[in-house]
Amino acid sequence: YETYQLGAEAAYAVSGSPRALGAQTSVRTLPPPPTEDSWASDLDWTASRNGWGPVERDQSNGETGTGDGSPLKIGGVAYAKGLGTHAPAKIRYYLGGKCTSL
Repeated sequence: YETYQLGAEAAYAVSGSPRALGAQTSVRTLPPPPTEDSWASDLDWTASRNGWGPVERDQSNGETGTGDGSPLKIGGVAYAKGLGTHAPAKIRYYLGGKCTSL
């Protein structure tokens, strides 16, 4: 997904004195929405925050590096798919209005 830099400049005069100002920002395009049923860990998110280290795909939250988690387990049962996070965590997806259940 692309990041674009946007800028604007304005020139004007106050009591005959020329002035100018400008501003810049960046914007990012959204990933395409899913076209079929998908696992959250298989989709690209638009933003994430995690209490410790990065959000992990299909593994538990490890330390501060990407991919340093362990297999996902809840109550001793292993799961192949899921997201590994540490509270407080937030993951945002663009689904294009196509989500019907979680």
